[in-house]
Amino acid sequence: LLQFESLSGEEMLRRAFDRGEKLTKLEIVSRFGILNAGGRVSDLRRKGYPIHVDMIEVTKRNGKKAKVAEYSKGV
Repeated sequence: LLQFESLSGEEMLRRAFDRGEKLTKLEIVSRFGILNAGGRVSDLRRKGYPIHVDMIEVTKRNGKKAKVAEYSKGV
């Protein structure tokens, strides 16, 4: 995380997406400390950055399944 200290949350996300990473909101919070992950994704979209969203199934701690958004760079 130290290498990202001077970068904005938006810039950290953009760089991750440019590297081809796919991230859920929970991954964004845990990796980058961006608490308003949805807001930063919306900011990128508003500025014209192409965001693709897939709904993926995950297993919650209680063993039940849930669908969550997974963000990546669109085309």
